[in-house]
Amino acid sequence: MQLAYKGPAYEGAFIDRGGNTLVVTFSERRMPDSPAFFAEAFLEKRGYSALHIRALNNGWYLEDEAATCITACLAQVPSGRFRRTVLYGASMGSFGLLRHAHRFAARDILIAAPVCNIAPKFDNRWLPDYKALIAGPEDPRLRFRSTLAGVRVRVLYDPYGDDAKQLRFLERSVTVDRIAVPFAGHNVLAFLKRAGVLGTAIGALLAEEDGVAQTQALIRQARKQNPLYYTGLSDRLRRRPTLARRVLSQGVRVLPADPTLALRMAGIEAQTGQPAAAASRISAVLSQHDPRRISAELCRALVPYLEAGGELAPMQSAIARLDATLRPRNRPEQLWYARLLRASGRLDDACRAHEPLLQGGAFDAHVHYERAMIFLTLGLPYLARSSLHQALVAVPGYGRAREALQNLDTPAPYKSAEAAQ
Repeated sequence: MQLAYKGPAYEGAFIDRGGNTLVVTFSERRMPDSPAFFAEAFLEKRGYSALHIRALNNGWYLEDEAATCITACLAQVPSGRFRRTVLYGASMGSFGLLRHAHRFAARDILIAAPVCNIAPKFDNRWLPDYKALIAGPEDPRLRFRSTLAGVRVRVLYDPYGDDAKQLRFLERSVTVDRIAVPFAGHNVLAFLKRAGVLGTAIGALLAEEDGVAQTQALIRQARKQNPLYYTGLSDRLRRRPTLARRVLSQGVRVLPADPTLALRMAGIEAQTGQPAAAASRISAVLSQHDPRRISAELCRALVPYLEAGGELAPMQSAIARLDATLRPRNRPEQLWYARLLRASGRLDDACRAHEPLLQGGAFDAHVHYERAMIFLTLGLPYLARSSLHQALVAVPGYGRAREALQNLDTPAPYKSAEAAQ
């Protein structure tokens, strides 16, 4: 693909495939293994003309170079060539397209996993990406404020996740057609892909006709065949393990060959006092799957298994293969790997695994909590308390840290010498 613009922080391309519709995409946060533009293959397959914009350094389209890139790409589009322009983006891409929507004559916007306010006091999940680019927490570029008059805005989101707050902020200034994707979390598109309906859903929403009701019905019909639906719902029920187990049992019955569901079920079995059943289920999965290809889910199963007193020896070979993984892990994967190191008694290795995760954002709360658990294991309550306070600084409402602090600060019940005897 020939680029219309290539700079140090942004690049863009324009591809005319015929038709009357131009789809403009803004890419998500760039991971090491994502060289393509956002939705590039999908739009090529569907025959849509496309204008792609990508932030190479995850700058959230805040730098002046983003506008330079857009201008250079638009200069490649013949005047009057397209009757209709659609802006499409997810997560960081949704923030970028909202911030720069005024540069396009678009009448349709499609967003997945909406992000429209990244002011640190509102949502600091990605603060490390752009902290060095802003004047301070009140930088006006961090909030989307526009009416987008006459523009049809459609949003795919999880009504139970953090993005619901972002959507409510967007609706202060824009009328939105909501499309709920329950229990998808922030990875809405991955959820739809796992359900086998991503192409159909996005195709319907990019079409000129109103595809909202059709897409909502499609998502509802497909959810029972999606393992991420069961894992997402069970995560919501994590404080009620009996109900979570019932949900996962249903998922395993519907999708018996899915390793994700089997490993989540093993984790629940371990949490409810059945480490032998958990070991059997984990071993069955490992007999059919490379541990490195299911690393995050394997760690999620092994941590409660080991914490419940499960034997380490039968799992050593799988853990050794996880240790040998060379590809970069994303933050959730790295956190679960660090938890596995802690649960298997490798406390120093766990602390070392935390280092790349400490970036000054909301995710730091999980790391500080994990370090508090290590300090408690070592019998260091003062350092544990300090780490829990740091977790609450990163995320003031972090329930696990608050609960752990309360347990630390609650004195043990007094027993007299006579009662002790």
